[in-house]
Amino acid sequence: MTNRLAVGDNAPALVLINSEGQPVALADIWAKGKTIITFLRHFG
Repeated sequence: MTNRLAVGDNAPALVLINSEGQPVALADIWAKGKTIITFLRHFG
């Protein structure tokens, strides 16, 4: 069974790694305004 978010659901609290390799809490980014997260798939 897969837990999926529906349109309009809040994303879970999580920490992502930025382009400089530093951890950044998603809540800290949201505090600055609306946020779009893109996940790129790497083949190889």
